Formats: sequence, C-alpha cells, structure tokens
Amino acid sequence: MSGIKDEKSGFKPDSYPPCCIIFRVRYRLTPILLAGILVLLISLAMLAWGIWPVGRSTRQEALRLPGGDVYNLELTWPAWMRARDPGVMRLVLMAEQENEPGDDPAGVLSGNNRLVESRLEAAGLKSVPAGEIVEPLPPGRRAIFYWSVLPEQRGEIEAVVWVSLRSQAAASGGAGSQAIQQSQLLTAQKIPIRTIDLFGLDGRAARLSGGVGVIIGVVLCLEGFLSLRKRFRNKENSHYA
Repeated sequence: MSGIKDEKSGFKPDSYPPCCIIFRVRYRLTPILLAGILVLLISLAMLAWGIWPVGRSTRQEALRLPGGDVYNLELTWPAWMRARDPGVMRLVLMAEQENEPGDDPAGVLSGNNRLVESRLEAAGLKSVPAGEIVEPLPPGRRAIFYWSVLPEQRGEIEAVVWVSLRSQAAASGGAGSQAIQQSQLLTAQKIPIRTIDLFGLDGRAARLSGGVGVIIGVVLCLEGFLSLRKRFRNKENSHYA
C-alpha cells in the first residue's frame, strides 16, 4: 500500500514532509476556519486595547506658604484614558522638612489653625468627591487629596486643580470673640487629559466585545480544523482505494 503514488504529485501520500502538507493544506482552508482566524485576531486586538495599562503623568512644584514654610506639591493623573473608564487623580502637599511622628512642632497648638482646600474642575469629567475638599495642614506635615474621575466625552479635556490655604485665628477682645478666617490661593494647576475610544467603543464595550469575540473565534477555529482534518484524511484514504 505504501508503494502507491499520488497521481498529481508523484509522491507517496505517507511520505509527504510536514512542510509539503502545510503547503497543500494552505489552499484548502475552509471558510469557517478563515472566519475563525479573522474573528480571533480582531477580538484579541480589541481585548488588548481594552486592558492595556493607562500611563500616568506627574508634576512637582515648590510652594511657599505665608510665614515662609516651603511645601512640595506633587500632582499625579492619568496621561490618557479610555472613554467611560474610571481613573484616579492624587494631590500631595509635603513639607520640605517633615517632622517625625510624635513631634509637636511650634505653631500646631497655637491660635492659628491652617487648613488646605482643594477643588477639581473639568468640563466633561465627572469627579468624586465633587466640590471643595479640606484637609488640615499642620507645620511639618502633609496633606493628601484623591479624586475618582470618569470621562463623559471623547477628546481633549482640560482640568484645573485649585489649591488654597485657609487660616483661622481667634480675634482678640474677650471670650466671646469670633474666629477670623482668611483664604489665599496658592496655585491653580492646569492638567491636560486625552480621552480616546476604539471606533466608537468605550473601554468596557471593547473588553466585552473582545472577550465574546475570542470565544467565538476559538470555536470557529476548532470547527474549521476538525473539518479540514476530516477532509485531508478522506483525501488520503481515496489514494488507497
């Protein structure tokens, strides 16, 4: 049986090297297999775009507060965002010389009570918490602010982070005197954020479509390979008939 030759190629069917089998099979790919490969490749690309880590940008700046204290501002935000995907922004105010835990620096328990106020404003960007956030800022300590942001539109978004200093002092004049509050703007940081989508799909839709497409592509490829294997075996058996 092994001496029978293929009429077209002149070679024995059982003596084909693997490279020749691949060459012959290449022209016999079924439409189901071709569709499965195409769906699988497109779905993997969509899934990769949907889960690709988002880059982050950082800005640092020195701020001099009233009274001569120097604080370092560190602002971190997503360099780009997928549409409808949440992100996190962080603002840190650090004293140039921070006190050790347990220290009681001069001025902490005095009549002045320093508070730092921050607010995030951006059209097309939903932020939580919204409005003003107030944190205490004792001398030699740090204040940290977080925002969870969600882009509501595609394109370039310009956000502004406002940072102000509040000082509260008791007015002299007796026990019934009211506290005097003073507010001073320290800085207004403009932040560019680029929001993108994938042919109109936001991040969640791209991940969902990519995951479903991968499953469909694998099923089609398996069905196509089984069909191709059956056809190839039937072709081989026909040479022995």
